Amino acid sequence: MMDHIFETLSLIYLSLSPFIFIKSKKNIHKFSTSILFLVLFFLRYLLNPFINRFLNLFFLFLILIFSFFIFSHTKKLERIFSNILGKSYLFYPLQIIMTVIIILGLSEFIFFWLLHFDRIKLYSPIYELKVSDDIEDIALINERFKNLDKKFLTNDFDLLIKVTDNSHLIFHPIFFWEPKKGEFPYNKFGFKGELNKIKKEKHEIRIFFLGDSNTEGEDLHSYPYLLQKKFEKDKRDNIKVINAGVTGYTSFQGLLRFKHYILKFSPDILFLSFGWNDPSTFFYGYDKSRKIPLILLNFYDIFKNYATVKFIVSQKIKLSTKKGIDDLERVSPEDYRKNILEFIKICKKTRIKIILLTRPSRIKFLKNGKDFRKNVPIYNDILRDISKNENIPLIDLENLFNRIEDKESYFIDDCHNNFKGYELISEILYDSLQNYLK
Repeated sequence: MMDHIFETLSLIYLSLSPFIFIKSKKNIHKFSTSILFLVLFFLRYLLNPFINRFLNLFFLFLILIFSFFIFSHTKKLERIFSNILGKSYLFYPLQIIMTVIIILGLSEFIFFWLLHFDRIKLYSPIYELKVSDDIEDIALINERFKNLDKKFLTNDFDLLIKVTDNSHLIFHPIFFWEPKKGEFPYNKFGFKGELNKIKKEKHEIRIFFLGDSNTEGEDLHSYPYLLQKKFEKDKRDNIKVINAGVTGYTSFQGLLRFKHYILKFSPDILFLSFGWNDPSTFFYGYDKSRKIPLILLNFYDIFKNYATVKFIVSQKIKLSTKKGIDDLERVSPEDYRKNILEFIKICKKTRIKIILLTRPSRIKFLKNGKDFRKNVPIYNDILRDISKNENIPLIDLENLFNRIEDKESYFIDDCHNNFKGYELISEILYDSLQNYLK
């Protein structure tokens, strides 16, 4: 709050002080000085993404000191401005540059403080949900988020969930959201697992797991992590298991992240596990309907730390809130099949061994039920069909857990395994990989 007051007072002072303290009969010089101060003030906000808060305030302090210096050298300043204003080849380019800085800086100033005080919000699709009549759904779909503020907005259970500052997911214009790179438990590339550089070492084998929250796990608690420990126990240090699972991801998001990010890490083996979030109806329609042009990916990576850019781009993919489409799945069965086949096509082209995993769950599905979860087996059946027709290896985790008499003891909720479940999956994966790692 004190920062905001200081910023506001400084802006008012720098705007008006030239008209008060400069001893000149020509208002053009006073106006030019005011414009110069505004350029310096707003230039800070254009530099803001590249410097920390302390340096930014220090820069403002130097501007204020500079203003006192100018007021004590009014005549010198008047001569400088007279020389500049008298040369048209300098005046017009400077006028354009200063106008651009003020406009862009003012925009960044406004959005920065509006976001800072939560007057506007960046849109994050994973956190705005349509809740069904079954209130228990809230707990199920948000099981992994322990620190969310929940607030009912209307009587028909439109729920807005606000993520606190320590959320491990951040907005992304193409993937919708992604993990915070370099922040525990993620490495600098946004994955879980030991990965120090993009290029592989000689004889290094990289096994990537791509999936949703059950793949990602909780912190380091996951079946890819337990699989890595088994290889370490065998002294097979050349094998690196990389967990690229992300909470809430569908096959649509996973395919985009695979094509535009993961491929450059040269995976040798890819395990694919989607099918829980794809049939979800909590996100108001198809994922593909809010896709933005991929050309914006490069643009966003360059300017992503600007508050103005983050806000504008985030609104570009904002979900429709119209009633009557809440029965649409995020990824239709037809599109799910296309996405998986696209994964296979890319892996064949790049010589990556792909292995499909059906999505395990604890609940008993009702064919006539209203909940989207009744359709999860349909997506698993699609994987089985693709595996058979395309001759792609598949590990049927759904059937495996269904054959266990006390399968409830392997889950913490309807769709996430506990340590016991992860340990079982890691053992199955370990055994299946022996044929590929000889």
